[in-house]
Amino acid sequence: MQSIYKFLIHVLVTSLIFVPFSLNAAMISTDKAFKTEQTVENKNKVLEFLNRTDVAAKFESMGVSPQMAQERVNAMTQAEVNQVAKNIDSLPAAGDLTITTAGWIGIVGVLAVLAWLFYK
Repeated sequence: MQSIYKFLIHVLVTSLIFVPFSLNAAMISTDKAFKTEQTVENKNKVLEFLNRTDVAAKFESMGVSPQMAQERVNAMTQAEVNQVAKNIDSLPAAGDLTITTAGWIGIVGVLAVLAWLFYK
């Protein structure tokens, strides 16, 4: 019985010597964890935008199938995906009405009313 224990000890010590320890644990910064989560959200945001019916119809009219558009998004680098996701909210199709745009619409509206009253 003692010889089995000796043999087992030799096998274990030998395996500890010859098998390298390749695993390590390290802390990651909050920024890196947030960036990883944000990159996944950005990619999902772009893919959801492509799945909208009006966007898909526009791509179809330009001769690009929705599958081809998704393949192109998957081929994009992360920086490109982040740039597109950042610009999606400011695109006219996204429905974002900025204060500047609303101001110009208001000014044109007031001028139209004044012109109508003046020429009445």
